[in-house]
This record gives sequence, structure tokens and C-alpha cells, in this order.
Amino acid sequence: MRYVIWGAGLRGRRLFGHLKEEDVAAFVDKSSDKIGSSFCGKKVISLDEYAKHCNEAILVIAHTFEENAAKELESLGIKNYMRLSDCPGEFQEENTRPLLKNYVKSLLNSWDTYGIRGCTVYGLEVYSWLSEIGNTHSYMIIDNSVPPETVKLIKESGYSILTEDHVCEGKLGRILNCTYEEQAENLFEGIQQSNLYDCSDVIEEYYNSEIEKLKNSHKGQACVIVATGPSLKMEDLNTLAERQITTFGVNMIGYAYASTKWRPTYFVGEDRALMESEYFSKIKPAKESKYAFLADTGKTFWENEQPPNILKFHLCDEWAFGRYPKFSEDFSRKSYVGGTVVYTCIQLAVYMGFQKIYLLGVDFTGAKEHGSKYSHFYAEKELTSVSYTDQVSLAYEKAKKYADEHGINIYNATRGGKLEAFERVGFDSLF
Repeated sequence: MRYVIWGAGLRGRRLFGHLKEEDVAAFVDKSSDKIGSSFCGKKVISLDEYAKHCNEAILVIAHTFEENAAKELESLGIKNYMRLSDCPGEFQEENTRPLLKNYVKSLLNSWDTYGIRGCTVYGLEVYSWLSEIGNTHSYMIIDNSVPPETVKLIKESGYSILTEDHVCEGKLGRILNCTYEEQAENLFEGIQQSNLYDCSDVIEEYYNSEIEKLKNSHKGQACVIVATGPSLKMEDLNTLAERQITTFGVNMIGYAYASTKWRPTYFVGEDRALMESEYFSKIKPAKESKYAFLADTGKTFWENEQPPNILKFHLCDEWAFGRYPKFSEDFSRKSYVGGTVVYTCIQLAVYMGFQKIYLLGVDFTGAKEHGSKYSHFYAEKELTSVSYTDQVSLAYEKAKKYADEHGINIYNATRGGKLEAFERVGFDSLF
């Protein structure tokens, strides 16, 4: 299959790492500084240039303004496109690894007849993995949402297809669900089905037995998640220390250590750039907590031996554009990304059994606009943090929904800010 990737940046590079180099014809970008240059060894072209040849390759949107891009393509009459966000977390994560591919190929064989549901880049790649093991008699299942231009390209690329109306017991041995839809397995009764989209629970490299030991270790207790918003006050941190409150600290919270005796009970970080930064090596925030939970995004960081109190967790990088992210019920195997490390902390706190969760310093100042930059409690020469407002809003709504359904209370004790998804309480009134 031939692809053109829209996004000569971080997400485009991530997708490129999962495709055969010869399958990528070019990158599209709207930046005049990039057009005409080379990215990942491929030419960067304009959207106008792609439009002239749009029937020759599938355009894959691989940047964070996905919805805007889709609307622009539709306005140009281009329907032959796919989205990176319809691929599993492994295709979207920065640490490109073959774990998902190896696991999927270990499940498949050359003699069964499979039907692949999910006409996405991932679904098409699973079909190619079948070819790699000698299976040449399986099918892509095409539903009515797939435009004719895409169907034509799939056929011309040598893929065998079946429409949903022609999927029946006897023709297929098993359905391979490669789509985000969590209820996809209910569509084809009588045919065995396997979920190949989110395999986090069964890929053993993601599992951490040390984290599992902490499950329900704080059952019924209360905790405070301390973020790094500009409203954060050092006197509030001193109060937490004096009261010996169990707390979670995140990211650059180490900049507060020189001004307070408080240290978080647990530290959480999920960005590769954080773990490999000068700040992290100098301040050493992870070493001043009982446990530090750090994501498996930092490839270089995890190549070195780490102290026993630093625990690695899998960050399932399923960016959810326009839909709720998932909420992990087994942090020892994965946490789902929500555009903010606070969402990761909430999933961890629930896993550890906390019944009441208070948020402090969660200003949500990025609520102004998606992609806007925001400040923190510490001085900065220039603002570098970018808000993923749409994703973060949905993540907080999902956390509230999950908490309500499971008898957990989440309160916002932040002094001001713009986060209104949770009931507000005054920090001073807590003590």
C-alpha cells in the first residue's frame, strides 16, 4: 500500500517507524519552511501537490490538529484519507518498538482464513503481516464508511476484500478486530473474533509485577495530586507535609523543593523529554519519593539501570480525538494517555485504592485554546508547554464519569484556575 503522511513532525515520524520505507511516497506539510525539504528520507510536498495525485496514495493525517485537517480535505473533495488516531497506541507512541507486531504475528498462522475488520493503516498493516507469514487467503472487511477511492486503491494494491454484507460463518475462520470500537466483537455472531487493537493486557513486556504489589495498598484512603500550575503555593505544600498527607507530584514539581520541606509520596512522569532532561538528572525528583512511576516512553532512560524505587509503567498512547480516552483498571499493565499527566495520576490513584482524590495546582490554564502555551508556578524564560485542550477536557470528563460509577470522589482544591469538571473544595477547609 502506498501512503502519504500529513505531518512532517513528531507524530508523522512515529507512524513512519511502523511502515515499510518503500510504502511511504512522501510527507505533506503546510509549513513553507518544510515544503521542498526532506523528512525521514522522503520529500515534503504541499497539500496542493498531493491533491493533484490523491488517487495514487492514501493520505494519513498524523498531527494533533486532526479534525481541522479532515474538514479541509473534505472541502477539497478529498475523501481518500485515514487518521493516525485510529491506530493502536503502539503506532502513536514515541518509543517505536515491534512488540505489537511480534505479538500479533505470534497469534496468526498461514492456513486460517482471517477477516480483518478496521480499514485503517493498522488494519492494512496486519494484512501485510499475514503475507509475511505466508497467509495469502485472508480478507479486508470493508464497511460502507470506506470511500470508493480508498476501496479502489486497496484492490489495486493486491488486497482481497469482503463487504460486511458478505461476511458469513464458513467463509472466515476468525475476525481480527483492528478498530478502536470496543464493542466490535458483537457485529458478527457465530464467527470467532480476536481483539487486536488494544493488546496491552497480554503483551508481557508491559507488565510490572512491582506495581501490581501496590494494588489497593491505600484502599479507602485520601490523597492529593499536586500539579505545577501557577496557583500552587509553597505554604500549601508545607501544610501537606505537616499533616503527612499522601501525595502525588508530577513533572517539574522538583522546582519547589528548594522552597519547601514537602516531598511527594509518589512521583509520576510520562514524557521522554522529561526523563532525559538536564532538570531530571540534576534535581533528581524521582529519588526523593517513596516510589517514582515513570512511563516506558524514555528509551534511552531505561537503557540504564535505575534504582529499585523507580517503577516503569506502560503508557498506552491512544490519542483520542473527539472521544473519551479509556481508563485503565490495571496500572501494572498500562495507563491510557489523556493529554495530561494528571490523568495518569488519577488512574494510578484509583488502582492503589484511594477513595478520595484531591487535585491541587491543576489550573488548566490551557483551556483558552487548543495548542496554546501555558505557564507554571516556577519562573520560565519562555513558555514551552503546549495545551491539548480538547483531549484534556475529555480526559477529565472520563475520569469524573469513571469515578462516579465506582464510588470514588474526585475534588478540585486548586486555588482558582479553569478546571470545572470536578466539584470544587477550598484547600484550607480540608484541614
